Formats: sequence, structure tokens, C-alpha cells
Amino acid sequence: YKEVQLSNGLKVLLIKDSSLPYFSMTMMLNSGASFDPQTKAGLMYVTANLLDKGTELRSATELADSIGQIGGEFSTSVSDDYTMISASALSLHQDKILDDFVEIITQPTFKDKEIQRLKRQVISGLRKSVDNPGHFASYIFGSYLYGSHPYGRRASGTIMDVKSIKKKNIIRHYFRHIRPNNATLAVVGDFREDIADVLERKLANWKPRAKKTIEYPVFPDIKGVQIRLVNKSDLAQAQIRIGHKGIKRSNPNY
Repeated sequence: YKEVQLSNGLKVLLIKDSSLPYFSMTMMLNSGASFDPQTKAGLMYVTANLLDKGTELRSATELADSIGQIGGEFSTSVSDDYTMISASALSLHQDKILDDFVEIITQPTFKDKEIQRLKRQVISGLRKSVDNPGHFASYIFGSYLYGSHPYGRRASGTIMDVKSIKKKNIIRHYFRHIRPNNATLAVVGDFREDIADVLERKLANWKPRAKKTIEYPVFPDIKGVQIRLVNKSDLAQAQIRIGHKGIKRSNPNY
């Protein structure tokens, strides 16, 4: 592979593979759900999922049609520590999918109607999650283990927090975290030889911003055996979770 850095600070990994007529881009942002403000859990999840719901040039439907017509795909996923934004298509459509990807990343408009629609979808999913015993038990266990630390929250947030998210919160979060100097882009497949120059040119207007450090609360101190019982009498199945904190990634034993 080849590694380059664009003038705006974006790190790019170029992994050439011409064995298949395929072109893929995956961008990892060094910000995830744990970067959400204390009373705005779900903000990164909402922000990331709104990226392809309208830009300065096209509506959500037009973007979806554009990507769909070439058999392409676009997706986002938010984890605790990072966010992934991906797009792919056949290599003969690489210029088209790249244009769509750049437009979505750099020119989202976060329209009011799309914000309200997505918030309703997220809240509906959160309400339904209590009916999934395995998912709900894992969430309860995480909140018990990590306490007030962001790891104890769901990436999609809470109903109360999602309801409170405003357009200004989304715009501020976008400009703070979805920045070239806070990301790494992996380009994989049968791409054109001048791809680095193309990326430099197409992403020239995507500007970096200074990154802020975040202070996190410490994990609860676990001593002895601690038990939490959550009674949900309408379920005929019991869920049990047993666990503890793991070792740090910086530990040689990891």
C-alpha cells in the first residue's frame, strides 16, 4: 500500500488491487459516540446518518438515485471511539461514486425535515429495543459496568437526549468532528493511477479545524461481586451477563 497526506491534513491509504473491477472508499473519523456531549447522547449517530440526506446540490432522493443507478453503496456506522463512512461501486464508475462521496462528506445541509424524520426513526428504534432481551440486557450491563462514562451509553443515544438534539448541535458537531485532519481514508481496488491528485483536487475546499481534547469520567471501581437485577415480567426468557473491564490496549499482554 501507499500512504499519502493531503494538504488539508487527510491521511490516505492507497491499496491497489486490480484482480476485480471494484472500487471502495472507507473513511474512519477519530470521533465516535463517546465524543457526544453529556446530555446529547446519540448526536454523532444522528449527524453521521444525516450526511446523505441532502446536500447543497441535491436532495436525499437524488443522492440515493445517483448511487443506486450505478449499483453503488453508501453507509455509515458509529462506534464508541470512531465513525466509519464508506462508499463502493464497480471501478468503471469510480469517478461518479467519488464525486457523490465527496459531495456527501463536504456539503451536507442537515435539512429540518430530514432531521425530524431521522429523530423519529431513532426514537422508534430505542423504544422497540426493550423488546429485544439480548440487546437490552447488553445495554443494561454496559451502563452498569461503565457508569457515567460514555461507554455506558448507546451510540444511538437515549430517547430524552435524541429529542433534545437541535440543528445547531448537529452543525456544530459536524464542523468539530467530521474534518480532514480528524480522519483517515482507505481507497481500495482497481483505481486510477492519479487518484491521489484527484483526491487533492476534489477535497481542496474541505478545511481542517483544531481538535479539542475531551475529559472523561473514570470507570466505576468494581470490588467483589456486584449484582444488578432488572425485572421484566412480560418476558419468558432470562438473560445473564457476567463480565469485567478488560486490559488496556497499551498493555503488552494485549
